[in-house]
Amino acid sequence: MRRGSVTGVIGPSGCGKTTLLRSIVGVQSGVDGELRVLGYTAGDDCLRRRVGYATQAASVYGDLTVRENLRYFIEVVRAGDPGDPTWAPGYLESLLAHVGLTEQASMLVERLSGGQRSRVSLAAAMISGTDVLVLDEPTVGADPLLRRSLWADFRMLARGGMTILVSSHVMDEANRCDRLLLLYQGRLLAEGSPAQLLATTDCGDLEEGFLRLVENPRRPSPVVSLDDATARPRTTARPHTTGHPHPAGRPQAAEDGPPGQSHPVTADVASIDDVASIDDVAGIDDVAGTDDLAGTDDVADDVADDVADDDGRRGGIGAGGRRGRGRDAGRAARRGAGHPPGVAPCPPRRPVSTLRTRATAGRVLRQLGRDRRTIALVLVLPPVLLLTLRLLFHRSPDTFDRAGAALLGVFPLMTMFFVTSVAMLRERTSGTLERLLTTPVGRGDLLVGYGLAFAVVAAVQAALATALTVAALGLTVQGSASMLFVAAILSSFLGTALGLWMSAFARTEFEAVQLIPAALIPQFMLCGTLVPRQDMLPALDRLSVVMPMTYVVDAMGRLTESDAIDRLLVRDLVIVIGCTLAALSLAAVTLRRRHP
Repeated sequence: MRRGSVTGVIGPSGCGKTTLLRSIVGVQSGVDGELRVLGYTAGDDCLRRRVGYATQAASVYGDLTVRENLRYFIEVVRAGDPGDPTWAPGYLESLLAHVGLTEQASMLVERLSGGQRSRVSLAAAMISGTDVLVLDEPTVGADPLLRRSLWADFRMLARGGMTILVSSHVMDEANRCDRLLLLYQGRLLAEGSPAQLLATTDCGDLEEGFLRLVENPRRPSPVVSLDDATARPRTTARPHTTGHPHPAGRPQAAEDGPPGQSHPVTADVASIDDVASIDDVAGIDDVAGTDDLAGTDDVADDVADDVADDDGRRGGIGAGGRRGRGRDAGRAARRGAGHPPGVAPCPPRRPVSTLRTRATAGRVLRQLGRDRRTIALVLVLPPVLLLTLRLLFHRSPDTFDRAGAALLGVFPLMTMFFVTSVAMLRERTSGTLERLLTTPVGRGDLLVGYGLAFAVVAAVQAALATALTVAALGLTVQGSASMLFVAAILSSFLGTALGLWMSAFARTEFEAVQLIPAALIPQFMLCGTLVPRQDMLPALDRLSVVMPMTYVVDAMGRLTESDAIDRLLVRDLVIVIGCTLAALSLAAVTLRRRHP
């Protein structure tokens, strides 16, 4: 695609537009073939600062203001890079003015209209991408005035050198694009400018021309490449792969020049005849996948020659086959080359960036601070439950001493589990996680940021619960009250880590609630709070040994019964810490950049 142009991916719902765009930004798994963005393999680390992505939904944080949303995206993409353009004086205010949100900068996003939320999403994409914007149906649901305004924004960005890829199922938006990719049921019908499409199909409007291509009785119809106003249809050989198939999600690398220059396309984007559906691309072995929309091993030589003549005039995004340079680059990729020849590798990324982690923690704390119900659940509910327990056993202080110490560890674990799992689930399902994973943000940055934010909350929660239980409710503690506080904090950390991990197994908040009885109640029943472990059946006692909550309760019990920090207490605390780290590691595994 030509640099500084607006290319429209046009087609009805379900034709594969989103699958193609997700492949370009590198979050679509199970993709075979070759796809180059700015000369790099799609999804390469070097592209995460140069390619901006906006999903169909707004994919911004509704409980933050417009300015807080954009400031967060600025902080995580630049991360201390002194040369990043977002450091320019007045950058944020200029961006707000550019998208027409200066007056709404201090408003919560959830209180904005749908069109204004779309503008916030566009601004976030502009922050993330310095060279390419990939926008998935950005005008869906917008009124005519807003659509016209958004398209004016796209045009202004393109004139500034930005390459923009816009998907839409509305044919009247096709006229606004420099070039079109017409898709239908996963097939590329035609590629060219709107004028070329009209001239080729001999129709008066684009919708009629698109329908004529769809309803062409010759099936399978040849793909039409609209090279000029009198373009002729091109028919190609059936594509197939040769040699070793590429691993899923690892397209071939391709030849590149210095960043910032146009990169050639090695095969015409409309050279597939009988390609499989884009939506079914994940399981293709013998048919070119989404990334091979632009060519195959057996593309006719005359097509390859035509495309070779066009090299140098195009740049930005390209998909190619394996002939000529593309084939050589594919061999280089199979040999393990991280980048195309002549391109320096990206600077090595740290597993955890201090600046991005701090920005994420600050963002989560701001969100929690505006959620009064969550604050009440985390900070007020455990003390209230402990107070209720003391009133229940007001005639039996010994029973309160035994159960109160255990529940001082159990209640924080449960509340932090619930709050963290729902918070992370919202991140996963709202589209913000997918957007973040197309930026330089890493999994460690997100998880450690969430962990730090909830660690602050957990510390406040543990301090309140411990002070109330020991000082006001008269819980007898033979050991150190400070160690009891530390054990309560570790219990809260464990609940936070388990919540981050278990959020991967829920698709809705209702399903997240269902995880509580599945994950926590069996542990509570077997941890020794209801019945001492020595009185349990041997099989149940052995089962309780593998449950993390058991060691929380054991540690709290030892601290109330003895002032010695013995080997068993240290063992219990080490196991709790180990389970916390294991849960965080499992949560990191579930945060994948590529998804089906």
